[in-house]
Amino acid sequence: MQKETLKYIANEVRKNIIEMTYSAKSGHPGGSLSITDVVTYLYICKLKLDKNNLNNPNRNRFVLSKGHCVPSVYGILAEMELLPKKELKTLRQVGSHFQGHPCIEMDGIDMSTGSLGQGFSVAAGMALSAKLDKKDFKVYTVLGDGETQEGIVWETAMFAGNKNLNNLVAIIDNNNLQSDGKVSDVCSIYPLDEKFSAFKWNVVTCNGNDFDELENAFNTVESFNNDKPSVIIMKTVKGKGVSFMENAVEWHGAAPNKEQYDIAMSELEKNTLELAEYKEQAIELLHKTYDFANVNITEKKSVEFNFIPAENAKATRDSYGEALKDLAELYPELVVLDADLSKSTKTCLFAKAYPERFINAGIAEQVMIGVSAGLATTGKIPVASSFAMFAAGRAYEIIRNAVGYPKLNVKICATHAGISVGEDGASHQCNEDIALMRTIPGMTIINPCDDTETKLAVKAMLDYKGAVYMRLGRFAVPQVNKQDYKFEIGKGVTLKDGNDITIIATGLMVNEALKAAEELKNSGINARVINIHTIKPIDKELIQKAALETKKLVTVEEHSIIGGLGAAVSEAIAENPVPLKRIGVNDVFGYSGPAAELLKAFGLCSENIVNVVSEFLK
Repeated sequence: MQKETLKYIANEVRKNIIEMTYSAKSGHPGGSLSITDVVTYLYICKLKLDKNNLNNPNRNRFVLSKGHCVPSVYGILAEMELLPKKELKTLRQVGSHFQGHPCIEMDGIDMSTGSLGQGFSVAAGMALSAKLDKKDFKVYTVLGDGETQEGIVWETAMFAGNKNLNNLVAIIDNNNLQSDGKVSDVCSIYPLDEKFSAFKWNVVTCNGNDFDELENAFNTVESFNNDKPSVIIMKTVKGKGVSFMENAVEWHGAAPNKEQYDIAMSELEKNTLELAEYKEQAIELLHKTYDFANVNITEKKSVEFNFIPAENAKATRDSYGEALKDLAELYPELVVLDADLSKSTKTCLFAKAYPERFINAGIAEQVMIGVSAGLATTGKIPVASSFAMFAAGRAYEIIRNAVGYPKLNVKICATHAGISVGEDGASHQCNEDIALMRTIPGMTIINPCDDTETKLAVKAMLDYKGAVYMRLGRFAVPQVNKQDYKFEIGKGVTLKDGNDITIIATGLMVNEALKAAEELKNSGINARVINIHTIKPIDKELIQKAALETKKLVTVEEHSIIGGLGAAVSEAIAENPVPLKRIGVNDVFGYSGPAAELLKAFGLCSENIVNVVSEFLK
């Protein structure tokens, strides 16, 4: 290692940080400056980028979990000429490539981050993928010390320790300052070394602003001959390199004014002059490139998906579990994850047949989603399962930031949705999950109605490139569709024609809608029935056609009428509205009881549909 050459490069990165935050009039210079040395060391000495193929699948990965300090990463990438240096001044501006937090769409950045703790879980997923494929790449991630106050950090630490991810290296920027003051005063996280050690990690400490100590720390990590992940706890100085910013909490999230900018740049320019003799060596290091071996692509096996439709009533969670197992050979990149509920979500069927491709995260839904995101960045097709309340509710923010924003190919399959969860009561009866998932840009939402539709939907989901949320039930439902049924994401199905009114249903309410239509027929009412299995993107054309032809619509869903199917249908006809009645959960929580009784109590049954339609048509 050429210590003085790295110091020269790091000093140029620090100049870039000051330039960016001054121009943006916002940002986080303090933390960016404190990690500049380790970020420089990682990009120059450890990542060894293949500049001719930055997405080489065998490359080492880096995730900046403390994403607000991304100016340090932009700074080194600009010095390496992987990003246009002249555009650094556009940081945080409208239309700029340089977002306020890392974005996976930018060259040299392996993951979008910003929500603290999220990046750590994604890094664990990347490391897990390497283990599954028996690849040699390593994953490095930098966290802030204040960031370790997040629960997901310790979920990840526990996960990585138990999964023996010895290819994962976490680096803690221990400058003891966070937004509101000293970490030790706000909410002490010490002793960090003992905590990580207890979670089955190798622990190394060093001065993170000294290249000799950094090199010794990384050499020590590489000397470990065990199955543990490693953490380097770096003692650093917040604002390092700019005298008036050092150890000053006010520079956590504030930009310098013109006078401060001039002082900072003057100090850094002085360093440039003192290290000028190392400039040529720095340029050589910055422009060096590395080649990695090509990866062998696994060929898909030609396997037909044949199944016999259920004759009796069957819960869609059962059909889901069977489909995963039956489709595993067709999708070699499929990895199934669960959060200690595999017997209930029925992923246990896959786990028994393919234990090497099944990951149990324990009771840690957030890290399950983060790990899934990490797997997806490496080309895996992760399918994460839990109850709807936990998958959509507890993990919502991780889904938004780690799956939705970076547009990753993660499938979230939530069982035990709606009132029909039954005796467990309100805490487990998730009637808000569709509404939550609908708000995430690009999220596809599927709610199948029976055994056949569920199995076909699982296959369609695995073929689809992008984030999917599939809603599944605990309550057994009759078979609605025949074996020759064709399922297509985004295309609703007219199950019964009629011209007097249209009943639009989803999930287990489809069968109730059909029963209601038969009862209404005895009263001389000819109701059309539409199955909307894909709530997002919804089949606007089919809905608008029904609105035009039957003049009145009724929606039926085992979900809150706020934000669910009824809301989606309302939006679909907003420009050419017709009268609409919504049957669902009316802005209340559920309560304990047998599923069948609860459905009836909440009006989620054919009798109530008949009453609503009859009254609506008067």
